[in-house]
Amino acid sequence: MSHHKDDIRIDKAEDTPLETENILIGAGAYNSSCKSSDNGKGVGVMYQQQGAVKIHNGRIIGCDSNGYIVKHCSDASKGSPFKFDKFYFYSEKYFHTHNINHSHAYAFIDIGIRDNKHVFCYYGKEKDAKNLHTHNGVFHSFTYKDPKTKKSITSSDFSTFLSFSTSPHLVSKIVYYHYVEEYDNKKHQTVLRYVKTSASDIKHYGEVSNK
Repeated sequence: MSHHKDDIRIDKAEDTPLETENILIGAGAYNSSCKSSDNGKGVGVMYQQQGAVKIHNGRIIGCDSNGYIVKHCSDASKGSPFKFDKFYFYSEKYFHTHNINHSHAYAFIDIGIRDNKHVFCYYGKEKDAKNLHTHNGVFHSFTYKDPKTKKSITSSDFSTFLSFSTSPHLVSKIVYYHYVEEYDNKKHQTVLRYVKTSASDIKHYGEVSNK
């Protein structure tokens, strides 16, 4: 899920990502390297862009040398269901010592990977939100109205969930997981936290494919 509205503003926008990284998270987890075995898994990435710390949730679709290629969807509010973007995330050392030729390339601060392939995105209202937004997450369960019996049914079957993507008006609730940014007082670090939440008022949703 994209948390643009929750971006933390850094006082000195001219700070390099490495300097800001040391302020925010100390040693961090930025020496991780991409493994092909992670392809298809759900992922949350904390990175810095123009002085702001951001998080993207999505799906790992490949490795680019030491970089993670992450697929993330957005733009459901602009008339078409989704636009899929590819982001390239590298360790600080690799990012600054190689000529990275991608428009969406960033040095990551931290990466969280879950061994779960049920990655999807939706346009709707996250729990307690007032407005509709596009979010990315990992599926847990959903509640829908059976078109024949008109009864409300809750299911954790991902295939059943996807079968209702063409009729989102029948879906009353989606429960899912995603990474958010949190400050750990004990570690004095900004960290990724994996949380469970829900969504309602679903307009569009679908799988984030690993292609």
